[in-house]
Amino acid sequence: MRLAGNLAFLESAVLELKADRDSGPLRNNVYEEIEDMCILGRRAVARDTRVNYPARAESELMLLQNVRASVLAGNENDRERYVALLDQAEEMVRLIARLPIPSDGQLGVLRLTRSHFDFLFDEHGFTIADQQPTGLVLTRGDVVIEVGCATQPNALRSHPCIRHVNPSPNPNCHNPFIPL
Repeated sequence: MRLAGNLAFLESAVLELKADRDSGPLRNNVYEEIEDMCILGRRAVARDTRVNYPARAESELMLLQNVRASVLAGNENDRERYVALLDQAEEMVRLIARLPIPSDGQLGVLRLTRSHFDFLFDEHGFTIADQQPTGLVLTRGDVVIEVGCATQPNALRSHPCIRHVNPSPNPNCHNPFIPL
């Protein structure tokens, strides 16, 4: 089954899972995991380039395995009800893991970040500690700087920004974001 087919299968089960979620912690966990898979699946089908699909899929697979272990440790009724659903979710996540992410990031933000902040690398010895489609995490010793685009609507009016991860020693500094 393709990505869109897996998503449709999972979405068709969400309403029933939601109605039953209050009948126990296992059922709630299954509902929440499948709902999360549907959200990720919709982003993948839409080819949303803000998501690092391989990294996200790796963490989702671990969560799915935990839910699967709980289902398998439960009663026969739960196993019959949820194992096939979890199989579909796992198949979809494995497809999502193979989706490429743009080398320049979301709308070229990584390319722009590297070019505008090259002085941090060249003159100050920063290195890239983490890279996501919407930004970079740079480090030098104890100093950590996140550089990228705001991902929430209206956050800094969606302008690129720098966020100092370490708390500022300056008591007058109330905004950790510096708009670019």
